[in-house]
Amino acid sequence: MSWLFLTLPAASIGAALVELDDTCIGQWMLSRPIIVGPLFGAVLGSVWSGVAFGALFEAFSCEHSPVGGFLSFNGCVSAVCAVLLSAGPAALPWPAAFPAALGIGLFHARWMEPFVRGLRASIIQEMESDLMGTSPIPWQRHLARSLLPHAAATAALVYCACAAGSLLGWAWGVFPEILKDGLSRSFGWSLWLGWALLLDSLWRRS
Repeated sequence: MSWLFLTLPAASIGAALVELDDTCIGQWMLSRPIIVGPLFGAVLGSVWSGVAFGALFEAFSCEHSPVGGFLSFNGCVSAVCAVLLSAGPAALPWPAAFPAALGIGLFHARWMEPFVRGLRASIIQEMESDLMGTSPIPWQRHLARSLLPHAAATAALVYCACAAGSLLGWAWGVFPEILKDGLSRSFGWSLWLGWALLLDSLWRRS
């Protein structure tokens, strides 16, 4: 129970606050998977899973990918969810946690974030009218209205997705062995593919 009512809510809120660094505030690179993965892994007592998932999602989020083009997903959310799913009570094996977390990151980037950005766009007109007026501009209120919905949506997504870890663990248990073997082999190859993507990105920038 402490996982659902203490650890997971705290981790979800922490992930949402760190994720704001991606595009909203700061941009100090704290939200990069290679940073946030080991950080959450260390907090949850699973450093190596954090290092592995952080490095893997960092490699897959390279801007210049020679395999299928750039994969648009939220690397910060994916890395955190992968660590939570594998280090939490569900204890999902890495070959199962990786595609599940990748799907969560894709959902965040392609559907949830555009929806929240659309809601946030309504603030622009109000800010324009404030700029045209003579009264002091309530920057703090505008900032809160802009960032809090984004952070709340991210925290809710991380919490709900990782709270369903027990269901994913059950699904993994009833998977046919041939599918488990396929996912395990795919995950093993993804490690090599991730290194190749990272080396290709570094080569292009050198």
